[in-house]
Formats: sequence, C-alpha cells, structure tokens
Amino acid sequence: MRKFLTITIFLIIIVAIGSHSKTIQNWIIKNFVYDVPSVIERQNDYALNRSFDFVQITDNLNPKNKQDVLNIIYTFLDSGSDDFSFFCEYSECKRDIEKLSEENKYSKLNNFVHPFNSFNKINIHTSAANRIRITVEKTYSEEDIKFINTEIDKIVEEHIKENMTIREKITAFHDHIINITRYDTEYLDVAITNPTHPSNTALGPLRYGKSLCGGYTDVMTIYLNRLNVTNYKISSKEHIWNLIYFENEWLHIDLTWNDPVTDDGRDILSHRFLLITTEDLESINTEAHEFNKSVFVEAK
Repeated sequence: MRKFLTITIFLIIIVAIGSHSKTIQNWIIKNFVYDVPSVIERQNDYALNRSFDFVQITDNLNPKNKQDVLNIIYTFLDSGSDDFSFFCEYSECKRDIEKLSEENKYSKLNNFVHPFNSFNKINIHTSAANRIRITVEKTYSEEDIKFINTEIDKIVEEHIKENMTIREKITAFHDHIINITRYDTEYLDVAITNPTHPSNTALGPLRYGKSLCGGYTDVMTIYLNRLNVTNYKISSKEHIWNLIYFENEWLHIDLTWNDPVTDDGRDILSHRFLLITTEDLESINTEAHEFNKSVFVEAK
C-alpha cells in the first residue's frame, strides 16, 4: 500500500512539473517508478559468461551506442532470465534498437549463448523515460531440458571413458550422434521455416533419431559446454554448424555434413568436417559454409 501511495505521489509530481522539464520527469520515473536492477545476474546453470569479438558480456547498463545495447541484450540472454529492463538515454537508442532488428543481429545472439538459454521469440519494448524491456520465449522447455540432459548422461556413461583425451571424447560423441540420427529429409520443407520443430533442436537426434542441421549443432553445443570447451554455433544463410576453440586454434565441426544423405539409403559416418581449420573448410568450397566473417570473427 505504501509503495502504491509513493508511486501515486510521484506521478502527481510528474504531471505538475509538466513538459518543460523532461529530464526531471525521466529521473523520477527511472529512480522511483520502475524497479530496474543495476546488474544482470546469472539466473540458471547455463550461463556461460563468455565474450567474443562480435558481442561481449557487460556490466555496463548505461549504453552509449549500438554495440553497448547489443552487449546488454546478449548478457541478459546468457544469464538465462526471461524478462529484463534497462534505461537507454542516448539520442539514437530507439533507432539503434530498430537497426539491430533490421540487421538480424538479435537472432545471431542465439549462436553465442547456451542452447538452453536461446530464444524462439524476443520482444523489445520502449516505454516512458527510455525504459527498454526485453522478454523472451525460450527454445527449450524445462521438460525438454530434463530429457536432453538425461539422454546425454546415458551417452556419456556408455561411450565416453574417463581416460579419453578431449579430442577422443568429442569424436566419440560426434560418432554416436551420427550413428543414431538420420537427416530429416521428410520434414525439411516444414521444419526449415519453424525454428521450434524438433528436427531443429537437440530433441531431433536424441528423441526422434531425425534431425536437420540445427538439431545436430545444438546437441553438439550442449555436449561441448559440458566439457567446458569454448564454442559457438556458426551459420550461413542456409546452414549451421559448430566452431570450437581447441588446442589453441578455432576449428569447425559439422555433424550434418558428416552424416550425408545417400541415394541407396546407406548410413555413412564421415570425419571430413570434424575439427578442421577455416582454411581446410574453405578448400572444400561448399556454398553452404560461406559465413559472415564480421560476425563470426574468430573463424577468419
């Protein structure tokens, strides 16, 4: 009741001040009306707290430019929260938020956060006193996460040995996922326009044994994060795969292309796209692997 009365009093003051003192109005709204945190706190066990050339974890919630805004949104997504607000008071802020959407930068942030903290839908609203509120609908439900973690636990118990090197552990997991999965040609046309279709998520390989590139990549990303291997998902216009920092260099892993579709239905397990450099990848010369090097800078 006291908080309600306090807010009511300040709103009356705002009206009384009028439009001649916008700065004072905004200060009152910012400090007394909205309960906005001063830091972005970790919300779940899947926050990675990793910075890259394209986007960085930040504790600066007073943005001055477009990159600052992108960093705040990335830090919010990485934290695992569903809802967050901050104030953005520089003159071009609203326009920068629109530009980031037009440039498809928000969706790129999913490449850099843990899949369990990635979003299916993001909403960004601007309200009084330049308050920016972000809400997301997560790609994975709690039920999905529980199932996926249980299935990966089983794979690790059955196929990954304590005395294996990291390379051997990655290879063993890579091989097992390919052996239990087929590329989902049946639902390609449907799933390609629906990011939440199971074939685009880790549920594809682990629950249905069918996957598109998004499913292969997510399940490998989840496993790599268990190994504490720095990684992100690298994408082109029509494809997505894994990039990892391993043995002091950035290397590509593409389970999709290592599990090719064959005319006679034979199962093939390839290592052609397993832990290869960008130079090796480009020497193969596939259009599907042409990526934006201003976003995925580490893969240059």
